[in-house]
Formats: sequence, structure tokens, C-alpha cells
Amino acid sequence: VTAVALAGRPHPPRPSPSAAGGSAPPVPASVLRAARPVHLKVAARGTFAVLTWHLAAGSHYPLAVQRIPAGGKPVVQPVSGSDATTKATITGLRPGKGYCFQVGAVVRLGNPSTVAWSRPACVRGAVAAQRH
Repeated sequence: VTAVALAGRPHPPRPSPSAAGGSAPPVPASVLRAARPVHLKVAARGTFAVLTWHLAAGSHYPLAVQRIPAGGKPVVQPVSGSDATTKATITGLRPGKGYCFQVGAVVRLGNPSTVAWSRPACVRGAVAAQRH
């Protein structure tokens, strides 16, 4: 009888992530500037591209590459390797199609994550969208 009575009781509400910890404060602009990869260069060769960039000394954030095909939606993929990686090979490109790339340091994981993106670098006549 006790089990049946307890089974019918409502469960206490679980705190939502925002109610439990509040929203995280924004990442300071100085941290984003310091984490941002710089001097991105891209060399496209057929179905792949080699990206190179520079990181600030002591950078320790995981990295991601955003690939934007001309007229298409962005594709983001992680960069494997050590935290100090400064080179990535991106495969699966269509020969002759233009692409723009950005490398980002993932400063905070979440939904959405906070990423310090490099300036875009484009190949094969692609043009980066203007940010407003």
C-alpha cells in the first residue's frame, strides 16, 4: 500500500540548468582577442585544402575549422592534434568550387559555444560574407 501511495506522489521538480547555476557571464573581449587564431592562409589542391595559422603563445583552447562552400551552409569540424596545432588538412572539397575557411579557438563549450574565430581566408574566387 505504501509503495502504491508513494508511486502516485508527484516528483519534486528538478532545477533547470539556468535556475541552478544561472547563465554564464560573457567571455571578456580581451580573452577572445588573445585566443583568436591569426594569419590564416589556405592552399587548395583539388579535393583538399591545407590551412596554416598562428596562435598566441600559451594558447590552450581546442580548435575548430569552419568551411563555407560558395552558396552553401557552413560546416564546422574539430581540429585534431595538440593544443598548439597550427596546421590542418581539410578533405572532401569539390574541385573548382570556391570555399572560405575560418579557424576558431573554442573558449567556452555550451549551447551556443563561445568561439574566437580568425578572419576568413577564401580560395577559388569565393568571397567571405560581410559581418554587420
